[in-house]
Amino acid sequence: MYYCKKCGKALPDNARFCDRCNTSVRQQSLKKALIDDLKEERLARQKAKEVEKRLRNIKKIRHRQIKLIIAAVIVLILLGVGSGVASNIFFSHSSSFRNGLDAVPGITEEPTGTEEARSDSSPNSAGYIETTIAGEKFAYPPSFTAGDGAVSGALILTDSVGDAKLTAEYASTAQTDPGEAMKSCIETNGLIAPTGNVSDNTYSVTGTRGESTYHRGGRIDGGRELYYELVYPTASVYAEKYKEYAAYMDKFLKGE
Repeated sequence: MYYCKKCGKALPDNARFCDRCNTSVRQQSLKKALIDDLKEERLARQKAKEVEKRLRNIKKIRHRQIKLIIAAVIVLILLGVGSGVASNIFFSHSSSFRNGLDAVPGITEEPTGTEEARSDSSPNSAGYIETTIAGEKFAYPPSFTAGDGAVSGALILTDSVGDAKLTAEYASTAQTDPGEAMKSCIETNGLIAPTGNVSDNTYSVTGTRGESTYHRGGRIDGGRELYYELVYPTASVYAEKYKEYAAYMDKFLKGE
């Protein structure tokens, strides 16, 4: 049922004009839809400008650092320290330059986890970073970097641009059935409208929790579970990308 914006009279759904004040109901609906579209377009432009500004600032800062590094290398060579030492200094700082650019969408970033939960920072053929957590292989998107509160034997990563968080751990579990583990996850996290998949020793589940989307994937084997949790704002412009990340990590847990 519609209500006339001008006089407030209740109107049937198929009404085109208000029979009290003769105001066009269709024009009111089109105007509201147009306003909503303009708001979404403006928010998208603002987000793009913020990303572009961040990229410019990072490039400026890193370019200055590169100039200082080059100057330091030249001084060391002139002082006779040796080309080997100078080369090591240059390339170690060049790595930090690449990390700064990687924080921007579309540019590959080198994630850093704890020493126990990382073995190789080079992307695989699919573009994901493969690592080990307590001896178990895991892969995560290259746009995620180590966040605050990292613990030994686990990955705690964040995607600062899209406000997503990714944690992964290999720990003991009392669950032996993937289906029961999925049900327990839904109840524990209070997920709304959850959807999931279960195989012989793996499971995955997705649901909403407040204004966030929660996804968990896990593999259970011999009283231990390798699992990861991905949480991101449901309204994020990167939501579809995070769904792709989750789908790949689920397949990786299955060994596909």
